[in-house]
Amino acid sequence: MESSIFVKILGDSSKSRVLEYLITTKGLQVHQSDVLRNSGSSKITVMRIWKDLIDNKLLLYERTIGRAKLYSLNIKDLRVKKLIELYNVCLKKEAEIGSIESQNLEEEIKGNKLIIEKDL
Repeated sequence: MESSIFVKILGDSSKSRVLEYLITTKGLQVHQSDVLRNSGSSKITVMRIWKDLIDNKLLLYERTIGRAKLYSLNIKDLRVKKLIELYNVCLKKEAEIGSIESQNLEEEIKGNKLIIEKDL
């Protein structure tokens, strides 16, 4: 899987992938295992990052269901707001790149279609 522009800018690390996942799920309550499954990082690494995010108040405890503690991204924190802004800028850039690649592919297909029609 290719890294997003957001992850590339922050540096392709477990922490940047965890942050990206948390930003994409902002407003939702997540469990550490959700992040583990979706970040592609080891359990020990996610546990270390998780503790760091809680200690720095970037993650807020929401509630417990059974033994599972659920947390959400602290969207009131200025650092989180800036990361979300950066993520949105990166998302727009990826959309622009995708649009350009799509246009190039359409032009290539049209060009090949013309060649095929000439051969017929």
